Amino acid sequence: MSDLSAFEKTIPSDALSLINALEAAGYEAYIVGGPVRDILIGRIPCDYDITTSAEVGEVKRVFSDKKTVDTGILHGTVTVVVNGVPYEITTYREDGEYLDSRHPVSVSFTKSIEEDLKRRDFTVNAMAYSPTRGLLDLHGGCEDAARKIIRAVGNAERRFEEDALRILRALRFGATLDFEIEGKTAEALVAKRQLLLKISAERIFAELKKLLAGSASYRVISEFSSVFELILPELAPLKMPEEAGWADLSFEDRLAILFALNSNSVAVACAANRLKWDNSLRDRISKTVALISSLPADNDTSAREFLLSGEDSILLSALRIGRVMSLVTDSTVMRVKKLITEDMPRKVSHLAIKGSDISALGAKGEAIGEVLKLLLKGVCLGELENDRCALINEAKAHIKP
Repeated sequence: MSDLSAFEKTIPSDALSLINALEAAGYEAYIVGGPVRDILIGRIPCDYDITTSAEVGEVKRVFSDKKTVDTGILHGTVTVVVNGVPYEITTYREDGEYLDSRHPVSVSFTKSIEEDLKRRDFTVNAMAYSPTRGLLDLHGGCEDAARKIIRAVGNAERRFEEDALRILRALRFGATLDFEIEGKTAEALVAKRQLLLKISAERIFAELKKLLAGSASYRVISEFSSVFELILPELAPLKMPEEAGWADLSFEDRLAILFALNSNSVAVACAANRLKWDNSLRDRISKTVALISSLPADNDTSAREFLLSGEDSILLSALRIGRVMSLVTDSTVMRVKKLITEDMPRKVSHLAIKGSDISALGAKGEAIGEVLKLLLKGVCLGELENDRCALINEAKAHIKP
């Protein structure tokens, strides 16, 4: 890249001031990794990581007038806070041998930016930028970014053997950046996919969420189904929906449609336990998948019954998924959406009668709730008025003497 003006225009002045301060103290310093990649492809970085030849103690001395946080001292990382914004500053380092397919046994610090960059995962993440030295690209990352390619630095199999999470990171970058995975890198990540079984469930699912939310997630999942079948065996053999409509689905909807196509709500619970989903996500996906089998027909009665099946957000998710799966029509979706906007009782608490009224009529225990549900259904379907006297008379017919 000959024109470096994008860096000058994009990098915040506070980040540049940190680099300048380190340089003034006699050290090298660069913006490194993801932010460099993002600027090259025209994206605004979320944060700005800095790498430097200064060691932790030296960094803290240079910024003794600022708030610093010992983010990862053993790995050479200190966070410096400027105007409320945290910047991670990490010493150039070399990683020792990897024994668990995730973490190096040891880390040693170096004064060579070249050594630091060659340990990184992908070429587009192995670039550094300095206001005084310009762009440092030793592995062809700039060209790969221009060609929209994810390629491992050095030997791809070795990169994945060192840290198996890089397999999912490659796919995540492919999905979120809409980049292709380079041939040898693709072959290596498929060949080494079993190493993912050594990675913690939390890290697996964190990458999976980002990947599923990516604009090119459909393509990446389709191309690398063998990797997804490994981390989500509940979906094997993986079937994909028609691509039309996938772009309009949220991460939660995309996860739900995969389970709706390939499994069931019971399997959702298995996956949720194994990958340690939070309870809200587990409930949402499970309820959505269950509703796929009871989507409404294109008539008012069926749509009204459907409205009693769950919360609006879950109902709408099920409808979106059902539309992608060609299980409902646009007309049905619009009919339900219209009913949602109407002032219609949807919960027992909306009725003009209470549980105490049902109890006074002689109902006991679970029977009280059952009668209230019947009354709510009648009101929702337009068969009953939401009037106390009318509901009491109807309730009497359902209570055994």
